[in-house]
Amino acid sequence: MKRDVAIPRRMRALQRDARGYPVPYVILRDTDNRPHFTINDDRRRNRCLRERRCQICGNRLDPLLWFVGGPRSAFDPHGWYNDTAMHHECMKYAMQVCPYLAAPAYFGRIDTVTLDPAKLPKGCPAIFFDATQIPERPPVFVAVASAAQEIATHPPYYVRPVRPYAAVEYWHCGALLTPEAAAAILLAAEQG
Repeated sequence: MKRDVAIPRRMRALQRDARGYPVPYVILRDTDNRPHFTINDDRRRNRCLRERRCQICGNRLDPLLWFVGGPRSAFDPHGWYNDTAMHHECMKYAMQVCPYLAAPAYFGRIDTVTLDPAKLPKGCPAIFFDATQIPERPPVFVAVASAAQEIATHPPYYVRPVRPYAAVEYWHCGALLTPEAAAAILLAAEQG
């Protein structure tokens, strides 16, 4: 993970983990206040949806909403996102620092094994794992911006940015790519 990336102003008030990294607003914290980075707290996630808040900093969103996912979420007509909207600067920080999003080698989820169910906070719903999501990390992440979002009418309340997109960015291993570079990586992944 990159330690030299400046933490955006909106994120500076967030709790820090033992390494000094900000803990995103939506991340589940157990009863010992230990963050579990790969598990969202659905209570906070739903608050982000209801109150139009950034899932990373927890503050109110700007008029332009940013979403991050794989190419299918961004471009498939039936694509949806599990993660809610973000500010551009919060998204950009996560794309450069988050191990899942930025690390060249990601070894998978460990929180699902290390979370002690007895330490779930009171009132926390059961942990939801979506079996329809592709378990592997996509070769390229696609960030899209939209002025509006559609929210599924049933749990787990997936979200979909309303098209046409105001902006599209391609990210790979913590770096912003040109559309041509992203296409080359996706083609190589498809053929490999």
